[in-house]
Amino acid sequence: ARLIRAILTLASDFGFRTVAEGVEELDQHLLLRELGCEASQGYYFARPQPAAQLLDLLKRDASITTGTTETPDLVM
Repeated sequence: ARLIRAILTLASDFGFRTVAEGVEELDQHLLLRELGCEASQGYYFARPQPAAQLLDLLKRDASITTGTTETPDLVM
């Protein structure tokens, strides 16, 4: 945790946003959030998948968070 905290502090000091990659478990995600990491990605959130399935996932997520299935324009 000390190394992660140091990296997050350094990024913050330079005005960078942080994204943790390779998050596979809830505990990892929660620790990263607690330490100030702004975003995470990895198998905990979703496995790699074809683009069509990804669009369905984004629509489903949008409906949960906004109440609509509209998704922002995506560049592919």
